[in-house]
Amino acid sequence: MSARHLVLVGLMGVGKSTIGRQCAELLDRAFVDTDDLVEEISHRTISDLFAESETVFRRWERLAVDRAAASTAPLVMACGGGVVVDPANRDRLRGSGFVVWLRATPETLVSRVGDGAGRPLLAGDPAATLRHLAETREPAFRAAGVPLRNEAGSVGAVQLQDLLADEASDLLVAVLRLAMTARAGRFWTECQDALGALHGVAPDDEAGRTQFARQLDAFVLDLKRQNPKPPANTPEARSVVGVVLDFIGRDRLMAAHPAYAQGGWFAKLENAMALHLEGSSNGAAGWAAALDAYEGLHSVPLMTIHKSKGLEYHTVIFVGLDDSAWARSFKEDQTEATAGFFVAFTRAKQRVLFTYCAQRGAKDTIDSFYQLLLGCGVKIISAG
Repeated sequence: MSARHLVLVGLMGVGKSTIGRQCAELLDRAFVDTDDLVEEISHRTISDLFAESETVFRRWERLAVDRAAASTAPLVMACGGGVVVDPANRDRLRGSGFVVWLRATPETLVSRVGDGAGRPLLAGDPAATLRHLAETREPAFRAAGVPLRNEAGSVGAVQLQDLLADEASDLLVAVLRLAMTARAGRFWTECQDALGALHGVAPDDEAGRTQFARQLDAFVLDLKRQNPKPPANTPEARSVVGVVLDFIGRDRLMAAHPAYAQGGWFAKLENAMALHLEGSSNGAAGWAAALDAYEGLHSVPLMTIHKSKGLEYHTVIFVGLDDSAWARSFKEDQTEATAGFFVAFTRAKQRVLFTYCAQRGAKDTIDSFYQLLLGCGVKIISAG
């Protein structure tokens, strides 16, 4: 990490303060919450400032951002949910630090903020307000920094990393891209092959493939006509997902993937697809942007090693190469733990980085990892 500030932005309830304090401890830096700083320099509470007017609060908020950004010591900053709406704040933050946009679905945010007590903007209907803020502020968040996608987080009852690797979810996205986006030729082939197989159309059955192609074409044209814009709420998202799964065939999917029928898993999966589609559509300029967000194409994924199977990235970063992350598995089965450690190398095309912070924990138990790396010429770079 360079000597610039680490700046976390995102909607209220996304976890900026919690994650920020953890990052500050790991990086051995001071932590600053801009809302706390507003109260410190104004000698008034956030609620009092909002009671006077939001304009008054935003004026103090800009002063807080300027003070934090001007610090000569590198900080970890957690910014209030509305900081990035002000272009001057965005420019100040980008100029003084590395900005990371933390995201979560509206449902997750609602579950965290509860009735909105102590949050003036959430007075009344917190759920409706959060959905509105997610939609209206997304362009500002996107302009401010790099989105971080926590794939260990949950969408409904399903972990995001499980959802994104799921066959039915992949088919949903392929059908929606075919129907809703331009230059979707490769999705035509993908949908015809995958869905044709589910519908029992053999690859060499030309007549059957032609007939199914007509059905697929008619379906996607009608789907686009019925849904010219991404879903604006949960019922609309459930409707879109339900219509697509009806066409694909739930029974066919369960026959091809028996695990779907166990423990009501497919119902949980369908619910997660709808929630994630709704969350991805908030603030999206159109279907292409919504589906990009669904797949996390412009986000940095954060995941556990065992969930990275089959994935490949230009760069892989180990967050916390220390005993607290590895000692348990290392003590239980050193051979297996070492194998798991090197699995990450197969995920990286070009580069692997390792992070370590003494304040987080020791590295005595896993010292053999360090000896292996040092023996291979891996360099140690101290943080500035």
